[in-house]
Amino acid sequence: MSNIITINPYTESPISEYEYICERQLEVLNDVAEKSYKDWSQRPLYHRVERIQSIATALENNIEQLSNLISTEMGKPHTQSIAEIKKSKELCAYYVESADEMLKTESCNIPGGRPVNIHYLPLGCILGIMPWNYPVWQVMRFVIPNLLLGNVVFVKHADNVSGVAELLQNIFLESGLPVGVVTNLRISHTLCASLIKDERVKGVSLTGSTNAGKSVAEVCGANMKKSLFELGGSDPYLVLEDADIELAARTCALSRVNNSGQSCISAKRFIIHQGIYDDFMDAVSKIMSAFVLGDPFGSATQVGPLARQDLQQKLISQVERSIAMGAKAVFDIHASHQKGYFVQPNLLENIPVAAPAYKEELFGPVASVYKVKNEQQAIQIANQTGFGLGAAVFSKDVERANHIATHHIESGMVAINDFVRSNPRVPFGGIGLSGYGREMRVEGVREFANQKAIFI
Repeated sequence: MSNIITINPYTESPISEYEYICERQLEVLNDVAEKSYKDWSQRPLYHRVERIQSIATALENNIEQLSNLISTEMGKPHTQSIAEIKKSKELCAYYVESADEMLKTESCNIPGGRPVNIHYLPLGCILGIMPWNYPVWQVMRFVIPNLLLGNVVFVKHADNVSGVAELLQNIFLESGLPVGVVTNLRISHTLCASLIKDERVKGVSLTGSTNAGKSVAEVCGANMKKSLFELGGSDPYLVLEDADIELAARTCALSRVNNSGQSCISAKRFIIHQGIYDDFMDAVSKIMSAFVLGDPFGSATQVGPLARQDLQQKLISQVERSIAMGAKAVFDIHASHQKGYFVQPNLLENIPVAAPAYKEELFGPVASVYKVKNEQQAIQIANQTGFGLGAAVFSKDVERANHIATHHIESGMVAINDFVRSNPRVPFGGIGLSGYGREMRVEGVREFANQKAIFI
């Protein structure tokens, strides 16, 4: 098997080379994790909390090196890389503050006066299959709740951020975590499938594409493994006729290009009432055309390159095929940069139902725009894709927007007059093709817990 070679998406130059581990090495790591679990799960909660506090400190101590590596390996603008690490520290702080409440034994009485105690107990080793777009934040929101509960974890990171994965492993060890509590795995997809089948792995959490989720779900189902999937999204942003147009345009545009458009919960479809369509398009076009593309380390850069060449090529192909079928691009679809995996921020209008831009997720700074006659048509188009991760509704009538968000939009999260963003205090996840299960808050701790009822 060939080695992993990481590529700088801005310079298109190789960064480092890494070797996959073999089946024999994986077996050793599995044994170490199993032994570590027996110790880690029995340690008192306060001890696990102390280690999580130490992880936050280690993140801060390595923030410069870690943020530089994120931007180098996947092209994220450097200010956003720093923000990602700081957000990960906030997640640690939240779980430290909330640990006792989340894991306390709950009691209730059933008919006949019999008391029942409900305990939240660890399962064992949990495998996390992690993406490249938020290579620290995604790992931390998987790892920290599981460590708090008493599980140990394997982290199979995306190949193109192997350097970040290695550095994170060192950060966990620097924090004082015992060897085997968090283990970075550089393994092939074939070996990963074998690992899921291993009886020592008690659950799987995957963040990635819908196709990847379906493949892993099939293996999990065949082996009766608890699973959580945070998959793709094609988030609709409904702009009603009474919306604040400037606010809506600015929010939609900023959400669409956040992380260079490579976010599952970014605005991907702008659904605009016909009465304000032209004014909205004027406003959003000015904003989208003004975004600065360039070096991720440039102080003025707002949009970096896409993380890999194949991702750039796929997005350009989706746009070109949509245009060939009748869609209209507001701007030139090709970025002006001679080097780097860039895609120009863009807006597509008049999109045929059969076009890729209508049916598929566009993972980059290109938005699909729809003109609708009324609220009913806006809701219909919003729910048409099968995805159900996030959404937003813009209206000056907040009560109306809240009603639409609560009762008509089919998704796991909806923002009103704002864009969707993750927060450790709020359960995060979707429905339909966007996956199932919830991360963060208390739900994130209990996803991979044995919720054991003891009848007294």
